[in-house]
Amino acid sequence: VHEISDVVRSIPPLPAVEAHVTNLFLASNRSFSGLTNPSGSRADIEAAARRIQYGLSPRAAGDIMLAAKAWVCLSDTDVHYVAASHLQAVVVHALRHRLRLSLDDEHAVGDFEAEPERRLDDAIRQLCLLTAPKDSGYDALWQRAYD
Repeated sequence: VHEISDVVRSIPPLPAVEAHVTNLFLASNRSFSGLTNPSGSRADIEAAARRIQYGLSPRAAGDIMLAAKAWVCLSDTDVHYVAASHLQAVVVHALRHRLRLSLDDEHAVGDFEAEPERRLDDAIRQLCLLTAPKDSGYDALWQRAYD
């Protein structure tokens, strides 16, 4: 088990993935001035962040990265780094258990009558899209994944 843990932890993320996880952490904690080259406007990121009741903890941000690293090991590829597709595979599932919608989710996208779980997933996806760094098409990969 320790060997597997060491292998997973040793997988490096692409710089854009690392910046994206940092941006998610900062945006969810309303530290907008520290965002690194986000694809969304500051106003849109602020509106998306207001949909979330509490921000991510540093541990939660680290756990998202660790989950993406584990996904690399589970993927049927020869890739040895964390790419956008690995983060996309785990981020909504991981954050669904860490984040809660604001009690006055007035900025909800789509159907207000939708199940709270679906609205939370939509809020997470929106925050992911807006905080994806504009780095060599990285943000376009996120846009295509959620279209």
